[in-house]
Amino acid sequence: MNQTPLSNFRNLAHSLSVTVLAMATVAAFTTACSGNSSSAPGPELAGTSSGGGSFGDESSMKLLNWSKGFTAASIRRANPAVFANLPKGWTQERLAKLIESTKAEPRTEANRYNRELMFDYRTPKAGEPYLVATALFFRAHAAVPVNSSYQQDLEPYFREIRTKLLHEAAHVIGIGLSETSDIKARIFAFYVATEILARNNILCEAANTPINYPGNIENAQVTEASSKPADSSMAVVKSANYLWAFNRPTGFGLQSLKSPRMEDEGLLPWLKQLRDGTPIYHPSFSLFAQAPDRTAAVEYMRWYTSPVQVLWAKDRLSAQYYKTYGTLGTPISKALLGASSSYYIQDASGVKTLECDESETFEIPISYVGRFESTITYRDSCGLRNPGESRNQDTKEVRFKVTCRESYDVLEHIDEFFGENLKFSNQRLNEYLRQNGEID
Repeated sequence: MNQTPLSNFRNLAHSLSVTVLAMATVAAFTTACSGNSSSAPGPELAGTSSGGGSFGDESSMKLLNWSKGFTAASIRRANPAVFANLPKGWTQERLAKLIESTKAEPRTEANRYNRELMFDYRTPKAGEPYLVATALFFRAHAAVPVNSSYQQDLEPYFREIRTKLLHEAAHVIGIGLSETSDIKARIFAFYVATEILARNNILCEAANTPINYPGNIENAQVTEASSKPADSSMAVVKSANYLWAFNRPTGFGLQSLKSPRMEDEGLLPWLKQLRDGTPIYHPSFSLFAQAPDRTAAVEYMRWYTSPVQVLWAKDRLSAQYYKTYGTLGTPISKALLGASSSYYIQDASGVKTLECDESETFEIPISYVGRFESTITYRDSCGLRNPGESRNQDTKEVRFKVTCRESYDVLEHIDEFFGENLKFSNQRLNEYLRQNGEID
């Protein structure tokens, strides 16, 4: 899925002598489609010589592999505190591996309670239990245009498949093992996805950034319309910070330029909540980043954008994506990394592809309570800091400190998911029960 259509490049029209567009190509995810071949000649086929791209399960297989990979990665990236209360014998890593090891069985038909299943689970006598994607899953997703859709158009499929994978994982854990209590497995899936993973967010702020950081306010002409009292002598000058807000499990987030407008907590109620350490649902800020005046849902962007993009973004907010997650040294910490290697530039001769490397890394503690200091490391061989200067291949690096705060909800009252009693202490979970007929 290596698409970055030109219609997605919001800033291509900027009248700079050389406009650098930091819209990264999405990392290529590969799915192996293999089968036994025969040396005997086959019948002549019109229109194809190899069958490549014509396999009936291609779309389904890609969606399955991407979804189980994203879901397992999100579970692993979450703060360990949120999964501390898993049932005995289960850990954050074991849950991630269960999702990740889902097997494709496109010829397997499965039923439960006289209903056909998209996913099923197996508990072998020896070895770990595992999930399987059945024939129904492959039929249902066969027509999804994975090779020609924009990435954001596939996000609803990823989230839906994630919920189904978590639902089946709940059964393996021992939740919802009867027809009556099956709804508890579904609620567990929603709970993990929308209360646990989506509310594990980090807000980082800095009063200033180095001048050679692409998102530095001094790199662009910025005018801010600020509201002032009629008596100018009573005008209040707001302080302003550079902001980075992102969801730790998924890597989706945003960044903003230093701007008094970004300090208006009436306009950005989520900003005060994140500063206070109050867990909020991640789309509360991700949707605002892309469409502050819209109420319709806007899909996430699964690519990293250069910090220089924030200089051009509407309201000085730019959607962001940090994909890679790696372990650093001692003390043990994690690195959220956004990176890209292909850009588009426009000059007098037209639009060209520019091959180079750019990355931005946040260092965050594996598990921490309260505020902490993070180091942002920005590396660039693209010359994006000053598009007008001649490029060289020497990678430039900028490092600076930011103050961060992490917020999250903890998986709690896990014992209430077991058994037949359809009632929870958590009122949000009871609301899921009430809406059962609407969400089924």
